Amino acid sequence: MGASVVLRLHPSRWGELPFTAAPRDLYRAYPNLFDIGIQTSRDHMNVWANNPFVTWIFDYDYVLPPEYTVVDVVAPPGEVDGKHVLQAHNDVVAAAMAGLGVTTIPLTELRPYITATGIDRLEVPNHGLPFWLVWAGGPADWQTIWWDVERNWSWVTAILAPRNDFPDMAQLGTWGEYGAYNPQVKWVINMIKYTNYQEMVWLASHANGIMCPPLDLMHIAAAFNKPCVVPAGASVSWQWLAYDQRAIDLYLPTIPPQYHSLFNGYVPHIYLDTIGLLPCSLVHGCGRQFIFDGSNPCVFPSQPDRYAGESVMSSKCMKLIDPRYAAQAVLSYNSAHVPAIAFEWQAYEYGYIGPISPWYE
Repeated sequence: MGASVVLRLHPSRWGELPFTAAPRDLYRAYPNLFDIGIQTSRDHMNVWANNPFVTWIFDYDYVLPPEYTVVDVVAPPGEVDGKHVLQAHNDVVAAAMAGLGVTTIPLTELRPYITATGIDRLEVPNHGLPFWLVWAGGPADWQTIWWDVERNWSWVTAILAPRNDFPDMAQLGTWGEYGAYNPQVKWVINMIKYTNYQEMVWLASHANGIMCPPLDLMHIAAAFNKPCVVPAGASVSWQWLAYDQRAIDLYLPTIPPQYHSLFNGYVPHIYLDTIGLLPCSLVHGCGRQFIFDGSNPCVFPSQPDRYAGESVMSSKCMKLIDPRYAAQAVLSYNSAHVPAIAFEWQAYEYGYIGPISPWYE
C-alpha cells in the first residue's frame, strides 16, 4: 500500500479529460508509491469511473478523513509553449505533489486514459452496424470553434450520407448548457438529448470514427484509438491539443523509450487547423474564445451567411475550413482505421455556390 493521496482537481476550460493521463503516468513513474484518489465535481465523477489507476472518487462536498493527503491541482488556464495539453496537466500534478517526492511525471502515451468498462449496456449500438459520431457546435465560452451548421457541418454530412460505402452517422452534443451552440445537423441520427456522458463514452468505444471540434469527444476518440477529424480553426495551436501525426512526430522523442512500443498501431487524427493563414494566428493560436461578446473577442469575425438557412456568426479561421476537404479527410480513413493517403488539405475562402446536392460526389 502506498501513501493515500487525493488530488482535488480544479479544471480550466480544457475540461477534466486531460487530467486522466496523470494517474496512469504517475503510477508508471512511481510504481506502488501512491494510492491515488480524485476529488472533483459531481458532474465529472463519471470521467473517472472504473479507472484502474484511481482508488477512490469523491465529490467536492465530501469531507475527507485526516489519513488522506489532499493536494489541490489547478489546471493550466492557457496554452503552455512546447507542451501538449496532457503533459501540461501532468506537470501541474507533479508540481502539486512536489512535497511528496514527485519531481516529474513524463507522458507515456499521447492519449488520455478513459475506459468504457462497467457501463451497464449489454447491446451494441446501431444494431451492430458501423457508424460514425458527429459533434457539432460548442460551448458558450468557446465560440471561436463554432463551425456553421448550414455552411459547413451539413455540407459534410450531405457529401457522406448518400454514399453506399459510408456508414450511418449519429450526432451527439452538450444539451442544457445556457448559450451553447448545438445545431441539428442534417442527414444524421439526432441523439443530442438522449445520451449522458457514460453513454457517449460507450458509443465512442464502438464507433468507426468521430468528427468533432477540439472538445471532450476528441480526447475520448484518442483514448479509444479511433479515427477522428477535427475542424479546429486557429484559436488554439495544434501543438497544444492535436493527436495527429504532427503531434506524434513532435512528442514521441519526449516519451520514455520503454513506452515507444505503445505507439504501434496508434491512429492519428486529422486536425484541420488554420494556423498561419490569418495575421492574428501566424505562428500560434490566437487564444481568443469569444466572437461577439467577452473581454477579448475575435478580431476576424465572419457574418452569418444570409443564403444558408440558420447560419451563425463565426470566426474567419473556422470559415476557412472547406467542408469538402473535411469530408475528404473522413473518407481518407480506410477499413484499417489509418489514413489511406498522406492527407493534405487546403483552407481557403470560398464563395457560396448554392445548396449542395445530397448526391454530390
